[in-house]
Amino acid sequence: MSVPRRVLRLVLPFCALALLASIDADASIRDDLDELMGLVEAGEVDADDVTMSKRRVTYGSVQIDVHGAQERKQVRYARLRLLLSGDRQAVYRALGWPTHRRLESYAGATTELWHYDGKSLTYVFEDGMLTGTRIRSVRSHPAPAYPVHTVPLR
Repeated sequence: MSVPRRVLRLVLPFCALALLASIDADASIRDDLDELMGLVEAGEVDADDVTMSKRRVTYGSVQIDVHGAQERKQVRYARLRLLLSGDRQAVYRALGWPTHRRLESYAGATTELWHYDGKSLTYVFEDGMLTGTRIRSVRSHPAPAYPVHTVPLR
């Protein structure tokens, strides 16, 4: 039994696209950045020797080129991980990235709030030191079951 040429002409491009989509096209440098962070945390690479820019990450003789918006975002998060220290680093290692981060600067004091939606927790850092946690009750702030539209008063 032979397959008609017309069917092959239609099916082959889709098979090629499926094959190309399944291959990890090296569009992510997350593995390289995770390896770099592991080296920094192990003390094998000094954090001051790591240079991260919009287009390139360099440490020692290793150079990683950055392509595209996704990789630039990964570099920004890796740079933040390098800058974490003290209490913020301990909270990051325990819980990962917060769902929401807010930075408040008032009267010379800098307060940073890290909120985790899954745990209903907010960690409060003042000048880089953990000063407290807040537990948000789900019952006290229920999400509306329908979209809320407000009309301005005249």
